[in-house]
Amino acid sequence: MSSELEPTGRVAHGLSTGVAIGPVRKKRSSLDLIADMIEAAKGGARQTAIMYGANLSYDLLVTYLPVLQAKRLLEAKDTNGLIFPSQKGLRYLREYRSYRRTKDGLLSKQHRILSLLE
Repeated sequence: MSSELEPTGRVAHGLSTGVAIGPVRKKRSSLDLIADMIEAAKGGARQTAIMYGANLSYDLLVTYLPVLQAKRLLEAKDTNGLIFPSQKGLRYLREYRSYRRTKDGLLSKQHRILSLLE
């Protein structure tokens, strides 16, 4: 029976077939959600467009949006209800992307190391 190691080192198996189903997708972190919201607001977006663009539930949108506005990562610049990333929000995106590259590189290294244990 084949199997694949998840990023956590656990083995993922198909439920009834015993076939590997691959790594299980983890829930997004707050850092991921914030980056997705800022990215969705690039060029200006209404709340609904941010919700769909960042793949958020309405509950998550109304939880995070006021926080990102209070932290000055997102701002409303016109009377049309459009929300834009601030300069601070764009800086967050740059730092987040750098963080993700580092994290993804470490996960890749972890997978290579774990494969040596097979």
